[in-house]
Amino acid sequence: MTGFQSIVLTGASGGIGHALASRLAADGRHLLLVGRDPDRLAEAREAAAAKGAAVETAPLDVTETARLAEALLAFDDRRPVDLVIAGAGISSGTKPDGAPEGLDALRRVIEVNLLGAAATIEPLIPRMVARGHGRIVVIGSVAAHRPLPDMPAYSASKAALRAWATAIRGRLAPQGVGVTI
Repeated sequence: MTGFQSIVLTGASGGIGHALASRLAADGRHLLLVGRDPDRLAEAREAAAAKGAAVETAPLDVTETARLAEALLAFDDRRPVDLVIAGAGISSGTKPDGAPEGLDALRRVIEVNLLGAAATIEPLIPRMVARGHGRIVVIGSVAAHRPLPDMPAYSASKAALRAWATAIRGRLAPQGVGVTI
């Protein structure tokens, strides 16, 4: 991931996002780390700052779309974003007794994994297009291609995310903005 100087990463307080925060940190890079767990987010900030990155954090959930957009655009005002990684994600699955995960679980997984990714990306698209460059990354899953029988909500969310990201890729590529899934 060379060449990127201003990076937004959601899901930075856990899992893949937490690991990516450390991996992306380097002298001269500016990072906005977004995550739900303030303590783990602070750990990610400290680890990235120790590698020389200038790090800001936004402790919030990607479903808080107004607050998320405000944080993204304020960061972009200071440091025009050239890489945004929509890494926030959750999973659910069948209950230990084999009962289905239920509609509430499906709703929450779709809200975070699909709508949260779109809420992360959409505010930055017009600015990236205006600058004529940028890279959008969404964290996919093999479950988008081969749904998991014990994780239908997760599988559906990742399949929808893949379709959405593939669709915006076609629209944005001629305008200098790449999309990676």
